[in-house]
Amino acid sequence: MKVLIAGGAGYIGSTVASACLDEGIAPVLLDSLVRGRREYTEGRIELR
Repeated sequence: MKVLIAGGAGYIGSTVASACLDEGIAPVLLDSLVRGRREYTEGRIELR
């Protein structure tokens, strides 16, 4: 299963993405990277 996480490069979004990965769910991140950090997206599917 995949789940879309808006703001996935931010603190809360990246924490939710990590929790999804722990449960076997593939997070798809949507973030403009204006405030988010690219390091938080490593190992995840990323959309901009």
